[in-house]
Amino acid sequence: MGAADRGAGLRGEGSRFGAILADVDFALAGERLDLPRLTASALGAEVDGAIVYALDTGLADGAVSLGTRDLGPIGAALDQEVTGAVAGRVTLTPVAETQRIGFDLSGSGIAGFEAELDRLSLTGTLEDALGA
Repeated sequence: MGAADRGAGLRGEGSRFGAILADVDFALAGERLDLPRLTASALGAEVDGAIVYALDTGLADGAVSLGTRDLGPIGAALDQEVTGAVAGRVTLTPVAETQRIGFDLSGSGIAGFEAELDRLSLTGTLEDALGA
């Protein structure tokens, strides 16, 4: 990407929830912030993606995948008993000076907050997510 390439890593430990890890590669060129590698993990969940953010318009283009095989650690952080697994993808697309956000989420064996879901499937699009 050039001379502006940078990478940053973060690791947090010592909380009752375990380690928090994040790695980001980024490059700033004019009004464009490239994040070609975003990864994070915490509470048994993982996030991975790449985003390009236009500083002048405030709009983003890219996608992030997320998921966890066990919602238990997230439930513990909320002081709730939660079970199950979830996975999904969120897409960010600039369209005619507005921000479109698409999502495709799925889950199985989800239980908690006095509810149970054998399977979950949620797909949708927010056409003007920032209300510009």
